[in-house]
Amino acid sequence: MERYLSIVLSEDCHISKTLMADNSYELDKYIYDHFKNSEQVRQKYSLQISSFLDENRNLIHSIEDKTNKMYRGQIVILKVNEDGTLKRIKVIYKSDVMRIKNGLLLDQEFMRKFVYNNRKYFSQFIYYKTKNNQSQTFYQKMMNEFYNKIKTDCSFFKFCRTILKYAEEYDDKNSINIVDNKLEKKDNVNSLMFPNDAIDDSDETPDPDWDFHPDLDEVAMGRYLDDDTISYNIEDDSDKKVKTNVKIYKRDPNQLSFFD
Repeated sequence: MERYLSIVLSEDCHISKTLMADNSYELDKYIYDHFKNSEQVRQKYSLQISSFLDENRNLIHSIEDKTNKMYRGQIVILKVNEDGTLKRIKVIYKSDVMRIKNGLLLDQEFMRKFVYNNRKYFSQFIYYKTKNNQSQTFYQKMMNEFYNKIKTDCSFFKFCRTILKYAEEYDDKNSINIVDNKLEKKDNVNSLMFPNDAIDDSDETPDPDWDFHPDLDEVAMGRYLDDDTISYNIEDDSDKKVKTNVKIYKRDPNQLSFFD
């Protein structure tokens, strides 16, 4: 089925411009072979993108006025559904694959949960070995062999989107747990310091820009992120309790996920 590498401005993707089109696997393969990130896509198609943005400058200005941030649209892959609607699909760049190969696959704590929930990609051998911590040498060799095999499979880019989406949800879940723990501690302190005072929530109004979604590629490059990071401990739920320090970055609360 044909898909379209596009730049989009609207949430329903109807304000968009196609940069190139091909069948699903060939499009993914071309993007991976030629582009490290979205900036390189913007450079290659700079004339088409500039013309498209100029044609829609009024819409862009209205978004920028609401958010006080520069907006350049979003680079995504579009797929036409049977009902004629358009679906956004995460673009897989070379940098995404490097993150999977050198980061996610080598994180035993993360992969224990990912393999358990996505068994179709893994052999029984990997499934059982990832249930418990292995030596670093053995584990890296096992995952390198897995990566070299799946990289040549037609399901490779689907696997990439699956593991990146899982990582996004994994980080979100743990980020929420951190915030909840901090809020619970703060509430306990407040109750001790001000036991007779009620908390006034009257000033907490909904964010009027909640529906704005910045460019995911720019978010990934750190343009909308704070510089500070959060460190926390995750406790292994296998028989062997192992605490691992994990480093995550704050994400824009308005960020959408465009994964397949």
